[in-house]
Amino acid sequence: MIKPDPDSCHLLLDSRLANEEVQKNPYTYNNIREVLSDGALNAATVEHPVTVYIAPGIYWLEDPQSEAVIVREDPKDLYPYGCKVNCANLKLVGLSENPEDVVIAANRGTTMERRGIILCSIFPGNNWRWKT
Repeated sequence: MIKPDPDSCHLLLDSRLANEEVQKNPYTYNNIREVLSDGALNAATVEHPVTVYIAPGIYWLEDPQSEAVIVREDPKDLYPYGCKVNCANLKLVGLSENPEDVVIAANRGTTMERRGIILCSIFPGNNWRWKT
């Protein structure tokens, strides 16, 4: 397993970390929505891409217990995404030999109350990769 040393271009996401541990390093997170909304993602370039290292765990894009009807947040979006990440030059790296150990999940069942096509996430942009 890779042992990342978090910095502005190498972010660590680990759901097992306590909030106190996360607060000690500005490049360490325990919540996927926080890391995907970090300003560092906006600063990524071809020369300086951002890599998010993801420790094994289940990362919810929204509250799995919520009964709220999911709707589009932005009227310009075609579908109601669980998470929209506007970032180019992004690399997501699972820190496990088994890809099934890193799960990004959303509360997106196909119920009668849903509105439109349900998508977990969207990453508009270019030069981004997912690696396990």
